[in-house]
Amino acid sequence: MNKLGKRIVISGFILTGVLWGLTMLVAKESWTTITAFWLCTGTGISIWSILSERQKLRKRVNAAESAMMRNEAEVLQIQSAEMIEFDEIEDEGACYAYQVDDESILFIEGQDFYASAKFPNNNFEIVHIYDAAQKLVEMIIDKHGDKLRPIRKIASEDKKKLKLPDHLEVVKGKLSNIEQILKA
Repeated sequence: MNKLGKRIVISGFILTGVLWGLTMLVAKESWTTITAFWLCTGTGISIWSILSERQKLRKRVNAAESAMMRNEAEVLQIQSAEMIEFDEIEDEGACYAYQVDDESILFIEGQDFYASAKFPNNNFEIVHIYDAAQKLVEMIIDKHGDKLRPIRKIASEDKKKLKLPDHLEVVKGKLSNIEQILKA
């Protein structure tokens, strides 16, 4: 049994033991009936959990092996000295607009791009690793540069009035004209 299986069995044993103990305190049934019930229930739930997690793990391993056999990655390098940050609306994820050349703005958005100690960054790569069926297995953000502060932030109220491009979409223009470019 692997570490995951052991953790599931131990957790199941503890949870079942607590529920057994509480049932013993409040129930009027015999201790053998209560013990048999919780022993069967706890064992069943633990076995179901182990099999479910084993299946998920097997799928992840197969996807990783397929990606290794494919031996390719799609790499997008972004270098920029200027970036605008858009405040999040509800739970859509972080959103940034990078000036990637004199007349091109690249949009990056999603749950994977929240600010951290080294992100947003002035020089980073987004690496997509796919399996043989072209299904995304892993996405990596490889940061090479320095933390980049936004030249300004656009509030969520103002963002609602704009039509933002999709993730990794490029639009023509300059960040200084972002509102005019993105008018809904």
